[in-house]
Amino acid sequence: MSEEHRKPMTDTEAAEVTPNTVDDNLTFADLGLDDRLLRGLAKLNFTKPTPVQAKSIPLALAGKDILAKARTGSGKTAAFMLPLIHKILAVKDALPANSPETTATRGLVLVPTVELAGQVTAFTNNILLFCGRAVSVLNIAGKQNDNIQQPLLATQPDIIVSTPSRILAQLKLNAVDLKTHFQTLVIDEADLVCNYDYEEDVKELLTFLPKIFQSFLMSATLGDDVDSLKQLVLRSPAILKMEDKTMDSTWDNLKQLYTICSETDKYLILYVLLKLKLLKGKCIIFVNDIERCYRLKLFLEQFSIPSVVLNSELPLNSRVHIVEEFNKGVYDYMIATDEGGLKGEKEEEEKASVEEIEETNEEEEEEVEEEAVEEDDGIPEGDLEMEFDGSEGEDLDDDVDEMEAMMKASDNEDEDDEASAMAEMQGGDITPADSKKRKQPEPDTKTALTKSKKKSGPKKDQEYGVSRGIDFVNVAAVVNFDFPPTAKSYTHRVGRTARGGQMGTSLSFVVTAEEKEKSLKSSQIIGGGGWNHMQGDDEAVFNRVVKQQSASGCTINPYTIPMQQLAGFRYRMDDAMRAVTRMSIREARLKELKAEMLNSEKLRAHFEDKPKDLEYLRHDKTLHPTRVQAHMKHVPDYMMPKVQAVSSEKIGDAEGLGQINYKKKTQNSVRKARQTKRHGGGGGAGGKKNDPLKKFSFGGGGGNKGHKGGKRQKTA
Repeated sequence: MSEEHRKPMTDTEAAEVTPNTVDDNLTFADLGLDDRLLRGLAKLNFTKPTPVQAKSIPLALAGKDILAKARTGSGKTAAFMLPLIHKILAVKDALPANSPETTATRGLVLVPTVELAGQVTAFTNNILLFCGRAVSVLNIAGKQNDNIQQPLLATQPDIIVSTPSRILAQLKLNAVDLKTHFQTLVIDEADLVCNYDYEEDVKELLTFLPKIFQSFLMSATLGDDVDSLKQLVLRSPAILKMEDKTMDSTWDNLKQLYTICSETDKYLILYVLLKLKLLKGKCIIFVNDIERCYRLKLFLEQFSIPSVVLNSELPLNSRVHIVEEFNKGVYDYMIATDEGGLKGEKEEEEKASVEEIEETNEEEEEEVEEEAVEEDDGIPEGDLEMEFDGSEGEDLDDDVDEMEAMMKASDNEDEDDEASAMAEMQGGDITPADSKKRKQPEPDTKTALTKSKKKSGPKKDQEYGVSRGIDFVNVAAVVNFDFPPTAKSYTHRVGRTARGGQMGTSLSFVVTAEEKEKSLKSSQIIGGGGWNHMQGDDEAVFNRVVKQQSASGCTINPYTIPMQQLAGFRYRMDDAMRAVTRMSIREARLKELKAEMLNSEKLRAHFEDKPKDLEYLRHDKTLHPTRVQAHMKHVPDYMMPKVQAVSSEKIGDAEGLGQINYKKKTQNSVRKARQTKRHGGGGGAGGKKNDPLKKFSFGGGGGNKGHKGGKRQKTA
């Protein structure tokens, strides 16, 4: 039925627009937008449109469907929201004041994550500042109860922002009407919508929409998944492909660095960079596992380095507040995971990798067959191929399966412990039989992976996403503490910095396969049971990243660290790592979850009545379920190394090199200054010292000095 609503697009009908140049003198007023929107944009200090805005807004106002491909941070939100609001204002201005048609839902914005929904809603409310009550926007992407959302939908807001699954659920309950006056459908981050398996929801959603409406698809990449969505939604669209040249200034502002190190050295390097302020400004540290978030947070707490954690396990309200406070500059360091939305990306890259491996294997098999024919050793072809496949393929698959099973088993143990703690907190009982079942090893890998899905534990938000779409403000650096599992994820991670014409830096830690194998064999995994960070091949993904960045005209430069100069810091790192145990991680994780649940649910009504109190709610409080040693807080002068600062300066600039010294006065220097002042000396450096023999007087004068001198003389 959805295919009847939208005429499929053909290549001949699609008008491709490649924006070569944009007039530097072009302003938003030249685009023909409503004056109320122009005042709102001026309030936000937006005067000139970005390339994607300059090309898409006129086409949207002309009624064209649009497929826009642009890099992250290019201003796609304003590109679709401004024409959407302009059309609604124009329709309402043409209607009589008391017309019932003024109250109707005319726009729907679909986003993949609840965080992005909140950001789009906040931006929309800002540009609606001078529109009064003419246009209303409602965000239903959160986890509110239907009894709360349905009365809000009954008011028929002009624009609804939601995830595909949430709006579909409300449509099935007949809570909202999108057929009568509906005009515009927007799908933001379309590639990520497909990665979250929302394509079926979108298909079903189209059955609730009218036959004719305008559609916008915004995406950072164009692939097969976006192409299928394009065939469903768009009709004779204008395709905007913002070439990399239009964003050269953004990527020129990004300094990409990498360093090859061991699993242990990652902690050492990060400790030195943060403690010695070699990473300046706000920083996002990406890891691949939730447990790694808390391990790294507890590790940094050992050195009195505060940080805030952001992952899918935290409640939605807490995540939104953490992002808002981070953008305000309340926190300097954020440890984040981006495990959401990587499923589709992994499948794409795994498919590509499998194809490359198959091609390589075919070539190698042909070479082996030719050699076998030349040697004529009497071995049949089939036996030779079977031996080759078994030696090269099956063993590798078995190793991968065993590693995955170990990772899943370790994660399941953590989830079981947290589920037990949560049950105890809620007054539930845990039977000994359950604990015995958890301790029993699973006989089969597939069985273990199947059962792990059914195990209880802290629920993760499937609509969580932090490396895509979220607009982080003034992020100076991004650190890939765990190298991302896909090349696409790398692009989105480093795209959190160098936004809006500002300079930014990315530093990635790459662990070689040999180092990972050593860590696995020695059972000295820094993750303390979190095996997800050991999954994947950093070198293979890194090579794909280098290839993609080179094709875009970007380079990733090595960051050289003199590890011999960090020897004095290593013993401190070892002490900190010994203090951060698996039990302390579980306690910290549970403590954080309980605190955030309390802040998110029980105090929500209080913060609605008293919003100023929300400013005093902090998320970077020390968890310290482990002993923090006082001497770890400061770094003595003799340990200061010569390390290049990680800044956005050009590679090879020697200004970042040199001895790092603090000008803080020591206690001895302060004591000497006080003594000098007390005795009336000059006290300055190079001044003459007081001669104690000059204080003696043999004349017995009337002065105090003479009196003391006389007594001294008599005693002598």
